[in-house]
Amino acid sequence: MFVPKINAWKEDADIKQFIKENAFGILILTDAHGIPQATHIPILLEQTENGTTVLRGHVSRANPSGKLIGTSKNALVIFHGAHSYVSSSWYEKENVSTWNYTAVHIYGKIRELTDAELLENVTHLTEKYESAMKKPRQVASMSQDMIHKEMRGIIGFEMSLEDVQAKRKLSQNRNDPDYANVVNELEQTPDAASKAVAEEMKKLRDLDYDKKADDDNR
Repeated sequence: MFVPKINAWKEDADIKQFIKENAFGILILTDAHGIPQATHIPILLEQTENGTTVLRGHVSRANPSGKLIGTSKNALVIFHGAHSYVSSSWYEKENVSTWNYTAVHIYGKIRELTDAELLENVTHLTEKYESAMKKPRQVASMSQDMIHKEMRGIIGFEMSLEDVQAKRKLSQNRNDPDYANVVNELEQTPDAASKAVAEEMKKLRDLDYDKKADDDNR
């Protein structure tokens, strides 16, 4: 991923939290002919028994990517957060429009999980998303027949974090008045993703956005 210095994101703890909050990623593997296969799946950031941070997930055995997990040595996983169009009409001077977003690309080695590791991963994945339900359903409460049947239909993987490329493209190249106005305009849109981008921009640069909004409304 192309990451200009001004958009580079280096805070390891923040990047890991971003992955946990945006865990529906894209797993990309390349077949023997060099053709990439992409799969959209939830992926967990976990620690092994020796303390190494890894990515773990699973795909359907019917998915062509499933066959590549056992043969492909390298993989790419992409996580992305909220994104939004930014109009050049929000700047003080003539310029071009752009797009604001946050993304993390991870390159690493991939291997197939054992049956025990796969069951553990599915259990953790279920616990993470069922915990917010009114009546949480856990793997431990399911029948052994159901568990065995479903486990036969999936292939688990573990991926090392060899290279982590994190990018926050959030108008860092704009001056304070333009930056504050972009935040103000994004907050006024009905789009939830645009509002989320505005919140990320507020965290990145400490400005008096409320005063800016008041000035614009006079």
